[in-house]
Amino acid sequence: MLIKWIVCHVPEENREFFSQAQQQWSALRDVPGFVAQFGGWNAADPAEACIVGLWKDRDSYTAFMEKIHDEIYVSGRQQETFDRIAVTIMEEILPVGHLERLCLGGWMEAELIRVADCRVLPGREDHFLQMQQEVWNPAMEQTDGMLGGVFAGDVSARRFLTITWWKSAKLHRAYVKNHVANLREQAQLDLDIEQLVGYEVWCKPSWRVTATVQSARGR
Repeated sequence: MLIKWIVCHVPEENREFFSQAQQQWSALRDVPGFVAQFGGWNAADPAEACIVGLWKDRDSYTAFMEKIHDEIYVSGRQQETFDRIAVTIMEEILPVGHLERLCLGGWMEAELIRVADCRVLPGREDHFLQMQQEVWNPAMEQTDGMLGGVFAGDVSARRFLTITWWKSAKLHRAYVKNHVANLREQAQLDLDIEQLVGYEVWCKPSWRVTATVQSARGR
């Protein structure tokens, strides 16, 4: 699976216009290889619009960018609503929890998307990946309210994204309060990380797009 992660800086006076333009992306639902797209505002910085897109594979995404993307983007005039944009494309490395169930509609229950954007120190990539698999994933799978997610990365760039969908912000806060400090210690995270930027994205249902024909992992 291919993951697209977008962060836009939207001036306050343009927030409603941006949100309306974002709804134009409903046209994605019939694009071959498209799985789903979600987004909302960053809880820590309401000027940041955050969007997660999922595609079956890179070929599907490339075909979309070459043939369809510009038509949707220009027709919605969304480019007029923000002053900065950062787009990241990464391949899935590991599922987090019940990704199959998530792709079959579990994410409709999500109130919050948590994104951890990590840049890893040189030489620590293998350890970081091992800890994701052995420490973080099992802990999150057992946490009440974590609906599923995906761990993606670009190993050559030493950059990784952990994206998880949560049933509520309250349940995510409980996980952070009760478990994260201990998990960081178990995973020796401070020895691995050069930079970590976290996002808590309040899901806007009107931005949500899911493929017309859904299957768990391969369409």
